[in-house]
Amino acid sequence: MFLPSAKIIVKDANDDKKILLIKRNVEGNISYEPAGGRAEIDHSTLYAESLEECVKREAQEELGVSVIIEHYVGSYTYFWPHDTRKCSSYAVFIGKVEHNIENFTGNGDKDCWPVEPAWVTYDDIVDNKIIINPTHKGLKELILKSLEL
Repeated sequence: MFLPSAKIIVKDANDDKKILLIKRNVEGNISYEPAGGRAEIDHSTLYAESLEECVKREAQEELGVSVIIEHYVGSYTYFWPHDTRKCSSYAVFIGKVEHNIENFTGNGDKDCWPVEPAWVTYDDIVDNKIIINPTHKGLKELILKSLEL
């Protein structure tokens, strides 16, 4: 099953080398990645969320922020290690915080793996102080590319 998906790299309004990612804990393994996920699809009504709508919703669920999308960065493919019949193609966008969501309690995502928002820097990534989720092949390069723009 092929699933259209999107992620958003949220830059700090005052520091273009600082981004808001999600810190994900999968069975004790900590890694970071941009907020994002699968586009919502309703086959009964033939409705599919756009990739832009997807990243805006995911930023609210996972980061507690409303975002403004600035531009598209690139894409990569992710083969699901926990369900080998699924593959996602991720579109990656850059954006900035429009405003914080009031009363955000975290982990609005229905995923079983806890997530929390975390501000990180370009140096954190380059110096390997944090681990970008290694199962998302090509994601780290897209993040670094976006921070170099």
